[in-house]
Amino acid sequence: MERKARTGRPTAEKSAAMEARILSRAWMLFVEGGYAAVTHDALSRLEQMSKQTIYARFPSKAALFEAAAHSRLIAWRTENRILVDSEFADPVAAFIDLSLRAALTPDAAAMSRLLRGDETDSLRRLRDLAWTQVTLAEERLASLIGPLPGRRPDLDVPLAGRCILDLVMAHAFRTFADLPTGEALTAHLKAWTPRLLAMANQMIGRAPATGLVAR
Repeated sequence: MERKARTGRPTAEKSAAMEARILSRAWMLFVEGGYAAVTHDALSRLEQMSKQTIYARFPSKAALFEAAAHSRLIAWRTENRILVDSEFADPVAAFIDLSLRAALTPDAAAMSRLLRGDETDSLRRLRDLAWTQVTLAEERLASLIGPLPGRRPDLDVPLAGRCILDLVMAHAFRTFADLPTGEALTAHLKAWTPRLLAMANQMIGRAPATGLVAR
Protein backbone atom coordinates (compact mmCIF):
# COMPACT_ATOMS: atom_id res chain seq x y z
CA MET A 1 0.00 0.00 0.00
CA GLU A 2 1.34 3.40 -0.99
CA ARG A 3 1.85 5.80 1.92
CA LYS A 4 0.28 9.22 1.80
CA ALA A 5 2.60 12.17 2.18
CA ARG A 6 2.49 13.72 5.63
CA THR A 7 0.77 17.02 6.04
CA GLY A 8 1.22 19.42 8.93
CA ARG A 9 3.04 22.56 9.81
CA PRO A 10 5.20 24.00 7.02
CA THR A 11 8.96 24.06 7.47
CA ALA A 12 10.56 27.25 8.72
CA GLU A 13 11.80 27.96 5.19
CA LYS A 14 8.36 27.50 3.63
CA SER A 15 6.74 29.53 6.38
CA ALA A 16 9.18 32.42 5.79
CA ALA A 17 8.57 32.25 2.03
CA MET A 18 4.80 32.31 2.58
CA GLU A 19 5.09 35.29 4.92
CA ALA A 20 7.26 37.17 2.39
CA ARG A 21 4.69 36.43 -0.32
CA ILE A 22 1.84 37.76 1.83
CA LEU A 23 3.75 40.93 2.70
CA SER A 24 4.78 41.58 -0.90
CA ARG A 25 1.19 41.26 -2.12
CA ALA A 26 -0.13 43.32 0.82
CA TRP A 27 2.28 46.16 0.08
CA MET A 28 1.20 46.20 -3.58
CA LEU A 29 -2.43 46.47 -2.47
CA PHE A 30 -1.70 49.23 0.03
CA VAL A 31 0.16 51.22 -2.63
CA GLU A 32 -2.53 50.72 -5.29
CA GLY A 33 -5.69 51.08 -3.22
CA GLY A 34 -4.73 52.86 0.00
CA TYR A 35 -4.99 51.65 3.58
CA ALA A 36 -8.79 51.41 3.75
CA ALA A 37 -9.06 49.23 0.63
CA VAL A 38 -6.93 46.32 1.94
CA THR A 39 -8.58 43.38 3.70
CA HIS A 40 -7.57 39.89 4.77
CA ASP A 41 -10.33 38.62 2.49
CA ALA A 42 -8.79 40.31 -0.56
CA LEU A 43 -5.38 38.89 0.29
CA SER A 44 -6.68 35.37 0.74
CA ARG A 45 -8.45 35.51 -2.63
CA LEU A 46 -5.46 36.87 -4.52
CA GLU A 47 -2.96 34.51 -2.93
CA GLN A 48 -5.38 31.56 -2.91
CA MET A 49 -4.74 30.74 0.72
CA SER A 50 -7.02 30.55 3.72
CA LYS A 51 -7.87 33.72 5.58
CA GLN A 52 -6.95 31.94 8.81
CA THR A 53 -3.39 31.45 7.52
CA ILE A 54 -3.02 35.21 7.13
CA TYR A 55 -4.73 36.05 10.43
CA ALA A 56 -2.43 33.62 12.26
CA ARG A 57 0.56 35.69 11.17
CA PHE A 58 -1.00 39.16 11.06
CA PRO A 59 -4.02 39.39 13.38
CA SER A 60 -5.02 42.92 12.32
CA LYS A 61 -4.73 45.25 9.36
CA ALA A 62 -2.41 47.51 11.38
CA ALA A 63 -0.10 44.55 12.08
CA LEU A 64 -0.19 43.60 8.40
CA PHE A 65 0.62 47.12 7.24
CA GLU A 66 3.40 47.58 9.79
CA ALA A 67 5.03 44.29 8.74
CA ALA A 68 4.61 45.00 5.02
CA ALA A 69 6.04 48.51 5.29
CA HIS A 70 8.91 47.38 7.50
CA SER A 71 9.72 44.59 5.05
CA ARG A 72 9.64 47.07 2.18
CA LEU A 73 11.96 49.47 4.01
CA ILE A 74 14.52 46.71 4.49
CA ALA A 75 14.28 45.64 0.83
CA TRP A 76 14.44 49.27 -0.29
CA ARG A 77 17.74 49.82 1.49
CA THR A 78 19.32 46.68 0.01
CA GLU A 79 17.96 47.13 -3.53
CA ASN A 80 18.87 50.76 -4.10
CA ARG A 81 22.49 51.73 -4.65
CA ILE A 82 21.34 55.34 -4.55
CA LEU A 83 21.48 55.06 -0.76
CA VAL A 84 25.28 54.71 -0.86
CA ASP A 85 26.42 56.22 -4.20
CA SER A 86 26.50 59.88 -5.22
CA GLU A 87 28.17 61.75 -8.03
CA PHE A 88 29.03 64.63 -5.69
CA ALA A 89 32.23 64.72 -3.66
CA ASP A 90 31.02 67.41 -1.24
CA PRO A 91 29.34 65.67 1.73
CA VAL A 92 26.36 68.05 1.99
CA ALA A 93 25.75 67.92 -1.76
CA ALA A 94 25.97 64.11 -1.68
CA PHE A 95 23.57 63.95 1.28
CA ILE A 96 21.00 66.14 -0.49
CA ASP A 97 21.42 64.21 -3.74
CA LEU A 98 20.96 60.79 -2.11
CA SER A 99 18.15 61.89 0.20
CA LEU A 100 16.20 63.47 -2.66
CA ARG A 101 16.69 60.40 -4.89
CA ALA A 102 15.44 58.12 -2.10
CA ALA A 103 12.51 60.40 -1.23
CA LEU A 104 11.36 60.57 -4.87
CA THR A 105 10.84 56.82 -5.26
CA PRO A 106 7.30 55.40 -5.60
CA ASP A 107 7.78 53.46 -2.34
CA ALA A 108 8.61 56.63 -0.40
CA ALA A 109 5.64 58.45 -1.91
CA ALA A 110 3.29 55.59 -1.03
CA MET A 111 4.68 55.26 2.50
CA SER A 112 4.24 58.97 3.14
CA ARG A 113 0.71 59.03 1.72
CA LEU A 114 -0.40 56.02 3.76
CA LEU A 115 1.12 57.17 7.04
CA ARG A 116 -0.20 60.73 6.71
CA GLY A 117 -3.64 59.44 5.71
CA ASP A 118 -4.13 57.41 8.91
CA GLU A 119 -6.23 59.43 11.37
CA THR A 120 -6.08 56.87 14.17
CA ASP A 121 -3.32 55.52 16.41
CA SER A 122 -3.26 52.19 14.55
CA LEU A 123 0.03 53.00 12.81
CA ARG A 124 1.72 54.76 15.72
CA ARG A 125 4.58 52.24 15.96
CA LEU A 126 5.36 52.54 12.26
CA ARG A 127 5.26 56.34 12.43
CA ASP A 128 7.63 56.15 15.39
CA LEU A 129 9.95 53.94 13.34
CA ALA A 130 9.86 56.40 10.43
CA TRP A 131 10.52 59.31 12.79
CA THR A 132 13.50 57.44 14.25
CA GLN A 133 14.94 57.11 10.73
CA VAL A 134 14.46 60.84 10.17
CA THR A 135 16.24 61.61 13.44
CA LEU A 136 19.16 59.36 12.45
CA ALA A 137 19.36 61.18 9.11
CA GLU A 138 19.46 64.54 10.92
CA GLU A 139 22.27 63.30 13.14
CA ARG A 140 24.18 61.96 10.12
CA LEU A 141 23.90 65.31 8.34
CA ALA A 142 24.99 67.19 11.47
CA SER A 143 28.07 64.96 11.68
CA LEU A 144 28.92 65.95 8.09
CA ILE A 145 28.35 69.67 8.67
CA GLY A 146 30.34 69.88 11.92
CA PRO A 147 33.87 69.62 10.48
CA LEU A 148 33.17 71.56 7.24
CA PRO A 149 35.63 74.35 6.45
CA GLY A 150 34.01 77.69 5.78
CA ARG A 151 30.88 77.23 7.88
CA ARG A 152 29.80 79.90 10.36
CA PRO A 153 31.62 79.32 13.66
CA ASP A 154 28.46 80.18 15.63
CA LEU A 155 26.29 77.72 13.65
CA ASP A 156 23.82 75.54 15.58
CA VAL A 157 24.91 72.37 13.77
CA PRO A 158 22.06 70.02 14.87
CA LEU A 159 19.47 72.67 13.97
CA ALA A 160 21.11 73.21 10.57
CA GLY A 161 20.95 69.48 9.90
CA ARG A 162 17.26 69.40 10.81
CA CYS A 163 16.43 72.42 8.65
CA ILE A 164 18.27 71.09 5.59
CA LEU A 165 16.55 67.71 5.86
CA ASP A 166 13.20 69.49 6.27
CA LEU A 167 13.97 71.42 3.08
CA VAL A 168 14.62 68.20 1.15
CA MET A 169 11.55 66.45 2.56
CA ALA A 170 9.28 69.41 1.87
CA HIS A 171 10.44 69.44 -1.74
CA ALA A 172 9.77 65.70 -2.02
CA PHE A 173 6.25 66.06 -0.58
CA ARG A 174 5.50 68.85 -3.03
CA THR A 175 6.73 66.70 -5.92
CA PHE A 176 4.79 63.53 -4.98
CA ALA A 177 1.70 64.66 -6.90
CA ASP A 178 3.64 64.48 -10.18
CA LEU A 179 6.40 61.99 -9.36
CA PRO A 180 9.13 62.05 -12.04
CA THR A 181 10.68 58.81 -13.30
CA GLY A 182 13.43 57.81 -15.71
CA GLU A 183 14.88 60.70 -17.71
CA ALA A 184 12.39 63.11 -16.14
CA LEU A 185 13.76 62.25 -12.68
CA THR A 186 17.34 62.79 -13.87
CA ALA A 187 16.40 66.19 -15.28
CA HIS A 188 14.51 67.09 -12.10
CA LEU A 189 17.49 66.24 -9.88
CA LYS A 190 19.88 68.12 -12.18
CA ALA A 191 17.71 71.22 -11.80
CA TRP A 192 16.85 70.99 -8.11
CA THR A 193 19.92 69.56 -6.37
CA PRO A 194 21.97 72.75 -7.02
CA ARG A 195 19.09 74.95 -5.79
CA LEU A 196 18.64 72.97 -2.60
CA LEU A 197 22.39 72.90 -2.02
CA ALA A 198 22.56 76.68 -2.48
CA MET A 199 19.86 77.09 0.19
CA ALA A 200 21.66 74.64 2.49
CA ASN A 201 24.95 76.48 2.05
CA GLN A 202 23.26 79.77 2.96
CA MET A 203 22.13 78.16 6.22
CA ILE A 204 25.63 76.83 6.87
CA GLY A 205 27.35 80.08 5.88
CA ARG A 206 29.28 78.77 2.87
CA ALA A 207 29.32 80.10 -0.69
CA PRO A 208 26.11 79.03 -2.46
CA ALA A 209 27.77 76.93 -5.20
CA THR A 210 30.19 75.04 -2.92
CA GLY A 211 30.48 71.32 -3.69
CA LEU A 212 28.81 71.13 -7.09
CA VAL A 213 31.68 69.17 -8.55
CA ALA A 214 31.12 65.60 -9.73
CA ARG A 215 33.54 62.91 -8.63
